[in-house]
Amino acid sequence: MKNELTIISKSLPEGSLKLIADKVGCSYGTVYNVFHSKHSGKQSRYQKDIIDAAIQIVKENIATKNELEKTAQNLLKESI
Repeated sequence: MKNELTIISKSLPEGSLKLIADKVGCSYGTVYNVFHSKHSGKQSRYQKDIIDAAIQIVKENIATKNELEKTAQNLLKESI
C-alpha cells in the first residue's frame, strides 16, 4: 500500500494536499501523514476519503493534460 500511496502522491499537482484537506474536512497534516507516514500500522479515519479525493484529482489532471495535448496537436495542424 505504501508504494501505491507514493505513486498517487507524486502524481498530484502542486497544492493538492491543501485542496484534499479542505474537501475531506481534515487538516493538511492529516493528509500529509496519510501519504508520507512511516507508521503504516497507524491508519487515519480519513484515509479512505483522502485517497478517493486524491485519485479524483489525479484523474482530472490526466484528463486536462490529454485535452491540452489534443488542443496543441490541432493548433499544429492548423499552422502547417
